[in-house]
Amino acid sequence: MRQPLIKFTASLFLLVVIGWLLFIGRSLIIPLIIALVLWYIINSMSSALRHLPVIGTYLPRPLTILLALFAIFYVVGILFNIVSVNLQQLAFDAPTYQGRLDELLLKLANQLNMEKPLQLSDILPNFSLSAALSTGASVLTSLAGSSSLVFIYVLFMIFEAATFDKKLAALFEDSDRVQLAFAIRGEIGRRMRHYMGIKTGVSIITGFLTYAITSWAGLPYAALFGFIASCSTTSRPSVL
Repeated sequence: MRQPLIKFTASLFLLVVIGWLLFIGRSLIIPLIIALVLWYIINSMSSALRHLPVIGTYLPRPLTILLALFAIFYVVGILFNIVSVNLQQLAFDAPTYQGRLDELLLKLANQLNMEKPLQLSDILPNFSLSAALSTGASVLTSLAGSSSLVFIYVLFMIFEAATFDKKLAALFEDSDRVQLAFAIRGEIGRRMRHYMGIKTGVSIITGFLTYAITSWAGLPYAALFGFIASCSTTSRPSVL
């Protein structure tokens, strides 16, 4: 009886310690996770460039890595600036925008012959557009502050990737186990590409639908909300 209780207590204590470490180290862990995603995208883009017809065989891997690195951070920088400017403009128009949403809901309630007028607070209790925008702005500020750390992480991963195979092979004495480890890594990479492809497609469709519905409703900042919906769909985990 005591042995299972000791194991349960030790497991619970270990879980609490891990959660506490993740909480206090979130300023380092979150940039690391972002860097891992960017590193994976950079590797995928580098591989795609080297498989281009005609010129792909003449492109060395360091050059394609550099091109992919520049393209990723350039696009991310442009998107960050666009979203920041739109959030600032939306923050000034937040009361008007929320009033416009209430007008649309009231019109919808009249068309459906509802007895009680429908308001945004009925769908989303305690929701405040101004508070949501403030939260979004703080998240963007936090991401901007950690951008240099993300860049350092990505550079470290790129430089270490050249010797990763040797380090992985050094962990095993048997060549068969080395080949098995490489095969497992390749299968993980294949499944991740499949997963990311599905998630990217779903996020694009979600963003387009959000943009279309917001535009059809006559609401401004349709592109901004479409982009936010696309990003939230991409970042939300799912089981495939």
